[in-house]
Amino acid sequence: MIEQYGFVYGDEHVAYCVERRAPMEGQARKIGIEVNPDCQVKVLAPEDAKRADIHDAVMNRAKWIHDSLHAFKEQRAHVQPRGYVSGEMQFYLGRRYVLKIVEDGSTTARVKMDRGRLLVTLPDAAQRQACKAQQVRNLVNQWYRIRAEQVFQLGSTSYCHKPVGLRGHPTTASLRWKNSGEAALRAAR
Repeated sequence: MIEQYGFVYGDEHVAYCVERRAPMEGQARKIGIEVNPDCQVKVLAPEDAKRADIHDAVMNRAKWIHDSLHAFKEQRAHVQPRGYVSGEMQFYLGRRYVLKIVEDGSTTARVKMDRGRLLVTLPDAAQRQACKAQQVRNLVNQWYRIRAEQVFQLGSTSYCHKPVGLRGHPTTASLRWKNSGEAALRAAR
């Protein structure tokens, strides 16, 4: 059950939601507070916690909550929304790639990596700009999802076969062996 409350700090009203949970066996019964990057404040409390105890815990952390919200709002002010247009930067596995949109009426829609670019091919050029941006966004998100499945599948198998019997620090060769899954994926592109 989620409850909505709020408090005033300075001249700002801060809303927060309370999510009550049954404590797990052996876990300490305490009230937790999270401030998310989307500027939502979430309070995790035991099922039987009193409303006054929850409010006291929030008020004890009011300055930290306010400062965290302020920091996240400042970060969001500098973030530009993605337009999904040619020349825009896209990130993949810690690297930046330039988005290149090509309109070709003879092919099907697809996304691929091509010489440091994320190349999106669209079938027809007659669409409005807003529809085209939405189509590019959907194609790029689908491509990210497929690549994530490949990375996680390859990553899970490469880390399962660890050498047995090693003591102390891992050798350079074993570190190279562990990271070979990422190298193999990059080579497959």
